[in-house]
Amino acid sequence: MSRFIKCYAEDSGEPATFKRRLKEKAAKILERVPDTSKRDLNKLSKLFQTLADECSPKGPLQHIGLDILNQSEFEELTKDHLINRIATQAATYYQDIWQCCTTEERLTLFHLAQDRFLSPRDHDIEPLMRRGLIVHDPDLHLMNESFKRFVKTEKGAQVITNYEQEAKENSAWHNLKMPLLVILGAVVVFLFVTQRDLYDSSLAIMTAITTIIPAVFKLLGVFQKEPVRRDPQKSFFGKTDN
Repeated sequence: MSRFIKCYAEDSGEPATFKRRLKEKAAKILERVPDTSKRDLNKLSKLFQTLADECSPKGPLQHIGLDILNQSEFEELTKDHLINRIATQAATYYQDIWQCCTTEERLTLFHLAQDRFLSPRDHDIEPLMRRGLIVHDPDLHLMNESFKRFVKTEKGAQVITNYEQEAKENSAWHNLKMPLLVILGAVVVFLFVTQRDLYDSSLAIMTAITTIIPAVFKLLGVFQKEPVRRDPQKSFFGKTDN
């Protein structure tokens, strides 16, 4: 049998051209305000770097980035405001990406966005990396911060909740729980009707066990030594000077 790989026609655009236009725009801004302070220069530099990081991965994001770059209030934005603006304008594009992902891929994206922890046996990492939705630079993370915020929205969390609930309902224990309870109930009824003496003795034993167990733990607690209190300063910094 042949092995087929699912491919997605997602436009990666021209990242090199996009970054070059960012540099040209940055140079024009600096020429227009030659008396910019060092603090303002650092702010503008971080702003352009954020725009490059957020919009370079995909063609549609590059168009959004250039549109934001040409806005008159671009220089007044903060890093967080810029990311939020990109996330707002790219919401439809991110939604299309989300719809093209399988449930398992969505689960992988959500866990990576939530706690940046994935299993090395996760088979969805490789296809998501081929699509550029996950990058390894230097560690695994989503392609940009605005997409990460999109994935972590309540909508994404709801999808994951539904998936985990569905997996729980399809588990072997969920399918066997009700039949086992019915069998256990039938056995109890059978003993109560036909073996009343055995039922009474079994009930007495179970009652005794539930009474004895707490008493045993309480008795063990009497013989347990009181833990030695440690100086938190010594435990963290080591031996202190006298």
